[in-house]
Amino acid sequence: MNNNDLVNKMTEYMSKYSDASFSHWINYELFTWQWWLCVFLCTVPLFIWWKVVEKKRLFEIMIFGLLVNITCSYLDVIGTSFALWQYKIKIVPCVPLFFPIDYTVIPVTYMILYQMFSKWKSFIIAVIITSLVFSFIGEPLDVWAGMYVMKRWNYIYSLPIYILIAIVCKATVIWFIKKNRG
Repeated sequence: MNNNDLVNKMTEYMSKYSDASFSHWINYELFTWQWWLCVFLCTVPLFIWWKVVEKKRLFEIMIFGLLVNITCSYLDVIGTSFALWQYKIKIVPCVPLFFPIDYTVIPVTYMILYQMFSKWKSFIIAVIITSLVFSFIGEPLDVWAGMYVMKRWNYIYSLPIYILIAIVCKATVIWFIKKNRG
C-alpha cells in the first residue's frame, strides 16, 4: 500500500469514527446528568473566580491561568492520543478533551491559589493539597460518574503532574514578569 492509499484509508476511518462519535454524542451524552454537570463545571467556577479575583492583578493571574489551561489541554491531548484514558461525556462532540477540567476547574482553582499564596512555600503546600484532592477525590468521582475511563493510567500518576503544572506555570509567569521589568 503506497502513501496516498494509506492516507485515503486513514481519512475514511476518521470519517467513520467522526460519524459514529457524533451519533454517540447525540444519543448517549447530550443532555444526560453528566453532560449537565459538565456545563455546570464549565460556567460556575468562572463566576466564582470573577467574584474573588484581584482586579489589580487580573492580567498576571489570567496569564497564569492561560498557561495552566494550555498545559492541561496539551497533556490531555497526549494522554487521549496514546489511549491512556478516555472521556465518555463531552460538552461538544468535536472536542476530545475533558473541557470542564482543562478549561475551568483546574485553571480557576490554580488561579485562586496563585492569587492567595504569593510565597513559594505556601503556594507549593496549597498545590500539593489541591493535587491530592484532584487525584484521589476528583478523578475517582469522574470515574464513578462514568465521565472518565482510565485505560493505562492510575490516580497516582496524576499527582506529580498536577503539582508540576502549577509550579512550572508560576515559575514561567514570574520569569516573564522579571524579564518585562528589565
